[in-house]
Amino acid sequence: MVDKDEGAQPAAPQSSLTAESAHTPLPTGLMVGLALFLLAAIAGVYWWTHSQQHTSGAPQAPEHAQQGAGAMDPTKVEAMVQGLLERLKANPNDATGWMMLARTYGVVGRANEAVDAYAKAAALRADDAALLVDYADALAVKNQRSLDGEPIRLVQKALAIDGRNVKGLAIAGKYAFDHQDFAGAVQHWQKVLDYGTPESLFAKQIAPELAQARQRLGVAAPAVVPPAAVASSASVRGTVTLASSLRAAVAPEDTVFITARAVSGTRLPLAIVRKQVKDLPVAFVLDDSMAMSTEARLSAAGKINVTARISKSGNPMPQGGDLIGSIGPVDAGASGLVLEIRDTVKP
Repeated sequence: MVDKDEGAQPAAPQSSLTAESAHTPLPTGLMVGLALFLLAAIAGVYWWTHSQQHTSGAPQAPEHAQQGAGAMDPTKVEAMVQGLLERLKANPNDATGWMMLARTYGVVGRANEAVDAYAKAAALRADDAALLVDYADALAVKNQRSLDGEPIRLVQKALAIDGRNVKGLAIAGKYAFDHQDFAGAVQHWQKVLDYGTPESLFAKQIAPELAQARQRLGVAAPAVVPPAAVASSASVRGTVTLASSLRAAVAPEDTVFITARAVSGTRLPLAIVRKQVKDLPVAFVLDDSMAMSTEARLSAAGKINVTARISKSGNPMPQGGDLIGSIGPVDAGASGLVLEIRDTVKP
């Protein structure tokens, strides 16, 4: 958290154009590093939120990319955070910097500091709908996942600015549903489908509760004509085993992440399955139904690397002491793969 006496307080709210021109741009290396870290980390959080159908038990954070941004260790992340803090100390009117800091704090679980940083960014960009929705989300996390009070007021303000903000609509629908306002929930969530895509993560998340809200109201879902598309049957199939010499080093409840990534191009995981050590040896199937993004699909990739990692903590990033096995490059559509977890991630 930035102490209040570390630098001048942010100026009064102003337009984003004014805020952008009031300071020297952030160093390119710092911005790129944090942006890559956030890209991988946030994508992993979204996968975790929306992939519980693939497992049972308490949710755990997923594996992120083990290369590039996702492989960034906590000390490097902290070093970048400190660099950004120093920059903001000298340039407290840097709205973009405060937003980046807030999102980084949110990803690494520092809720109080995330809220403080969002507050500073929102003071500088009071008309930024996306920022206000993210601020509301952070406040809800800090408030034990409650949207009551300031979080929902921020969402409502954001939607008054941009009524097509899909995340804001999804949150507003959730608030309405939780307060037995099923008509309001349907109204907001239908807009999520109207303004987004059926394949989007928000659409997938709200689908079960949207159906339930419609059922409570006694209304049927509107007829949907599916867009013309070619369904892909591409998948990667195989079995994950654990070397007998490592069995004493793991517990039955330890998390196993099975992940497919493209050899070249996007660093986002193309598909992820979460299991537990007690499931091993386990057969797996990775396909487009597990994609986190329409732009990162297994069927669109050429060559694939597949990894299996055991994490005692369920940490979103690989850590020293994790156990891992990998195979690749293989073709999308490969079957009969055998991944043996036999190596240890170096600190």
